[in-house]
Amino acid sequence: AARAGCYEHRLAAVISHGAVWSVHDMWGQKGDDFGLAMHIRWVFGARTMKEAHVLMKPFTLEGHLEHMKAPYLVLHGGHDVLTVTAARSTYDHAIDNGVDATLRVLEPDETGAEHCQHDNPTIGQEVLADWLADKFGIDQRALLKTSFNPLV
Repeated sequence: AARAGCYEHRLAAVISHGAVWSVHDMWGQKGDDFGLAMHIRWVFGARTMKEAHVLMKPFTLEGHLEHMKAPYLVLHGGHDVLTVTAARSTYDHAIDNGVDATLRVLEPDETGAEHCQHDNPTIGQEVLADWLADKFGIDQRALLKTSFNPLV
């Protein structure tokens, strides 16, 4: 989502629902015994983690995020396997480069702390929908007062 938002300036807003600054920085030293190794190898079509390490190097926001023009939400779980550090690095770089960025980390006490809020998807959907409504100037309270009849 972030890379698309950096170059597709027709997008009105961008959301990273689980943010990664650099795949290689996160997993570039992990071996074939790493818990997610099978998944990572599958994603990259690699036979080994060593092979995946080479393939993952271009998967970074370095040199790209500064091109973001749209408002940008980084929505992340406080216990996300992608690490809060990755989300904060993404957000910090965006802010440092003048991007209208928001960081929202969901913590265990509010639920939604796992990757993409798998422990409570509703809260993740609510946070991102509320953020979009705010960015687009949509008065959600006013919408609740309107009646909708699809037959009219």
